[in-house]
Amino acid sequence: MVGHVTAVGPFRYRATTVAADGVFLVGDAAGFSDPITGEGLAAAFRQARAFAASLDRPSPARSYRIAHRQIARDPRRVAALLLYLRAKPARVRRGVRGLEYAPQAMTKLLGVNFGYWGFGRITPREWFALFSGR
Repeated sequence: MVGHVTAVGPFRYRATTVAADGVFLVGDAAGFSDPITGEGLAAAFRQARAFAASLDRPSPARSYRIAHRQIARDPRRVAALLLYLRAKPARVRRGVRGLEYAPQAMTKLLGVNFGYWGFGRITPREWFALFSGR
């Protein structure tokens, strides 16, 4: 290492609207929370697909706004969860210790964040491990 490690975030940036007057925002321009996990790229690909599909609708802007809301919902929840866990050192320790008992929980959280799965993929045992450290 040549210097101190520095990082910034989460940003919790949200656009007021993602579609209006023929302008459609995709990726970071449409809002993001965490530049570290790659959420912006994952969301951008999903949003681009939703944008293309919305062009065939009677009201493309409305259709895209609805799709965008659905695409952004779970990544925002994952970011809120990680912010909650990191707010207190004891929560961080429990969460990290919990991953020893349920290592697949992180994989599943990232899958939810990237839109592969929903929160239902995470089992009660994995939730318990994350919050209790056991």
